[in-house]
Amino acid sequence: MAIYFCPEFLRDLAEHGDANFAARVLSKVTGANGSFEPDADDHRYQGVDGAWIRYISRQQTAYRAIFIRRGDDIFWFRAGGHSIEERLKVPNELNVAAQVGGAPDGLDLLRDHRNHRYVKSTHPRFLKEVLSSRILIPHKTVMLASPKLSTQLVSPVGLIGRLIDATVEMDGRITLVTRPPGAREHDQYLWIASRVDLLIHEKINARLFHFEVDKSKLDRELQHVRDIAIIGSSELTEKGLSLQGSDPDEELCYEISEDDLDGSMEFFLRLSDEAVDLQTYIARRQLS
Repeated sequence: MAIYFCPEFLRDLAEHGDANFAARVLSKVTGANGSFEPDADDHRYQGVDGAWIRYISRQQTAYRAIFIRRGDDIFWFRAGGHSIEERLKVPNELNVAAQVGGAPDGLDLLRDHRNHRYVKSTHPRFLKEVLSSRILIPHKTVMLASPKLSTQLVSPVGLIGRLIDATVEMDGRITLVTRPPGAREHDQYLWIASRVDLLIHEKINARLFHFEVDKSKLDRELQHVRDIAIIGSSELTEKGLSLQGSDPDEELCYEISEDDLDGSMEFFLRLSDEAVDLQTYIARRQLS
């Protein structure tokens, strides 16, 4: 009997919002030597040939893992909350799965995400991918602080521009705190200010990205999504997010734990209180 992890299974483990999720799942799906050990509560997943459900946890979290039997082989296919049982689409081919016990290509995902709170520019876990993933999530507020700001990045086709559009479309609010624009950037900043709460802070040197989820708008498959905040060295520029191709800067950020988000919120609110909106800043400059 061979045991395989499908790419979807590895992705579920790496991207789940619960920091202990991967460890909890792996402790339930393999034995000490990587073997498959049946569980008395395993039960068939109706409608998919050879698919079974295993309970990872019960009560409030209700985590599940789904495996598929093909002959004597076991393919672990999905892991997550109870909602993964809905609208499950199993691929016809499972030959891209990685065998447990070997060292096949493509089994680096868990290794690269083992310190999953560290977010980087040049190798997983990528900051640009974390920010991209937030585009599909409904937010009450998105708060971004960065000394430098690429106007192209905030355009409708830019990464942050798409995040802005998605948040506004779902009735969320975006606040962006940055340093004053250069003389050539005034018109572009005025356009940005028409889309978000753009605040100017002359002494800001912090990089902070805070996302407050609108839980009332989460569908069942997104119930695990939580508020996050990221702090570190990356600015909201193509180079800071490694979006410009070759020779990126080495940036390191850190995802703040859920029980410490109040601190990042308080810091951002203080920055906002000290900052002024763009129109006020321009008026003051004209009077000085």
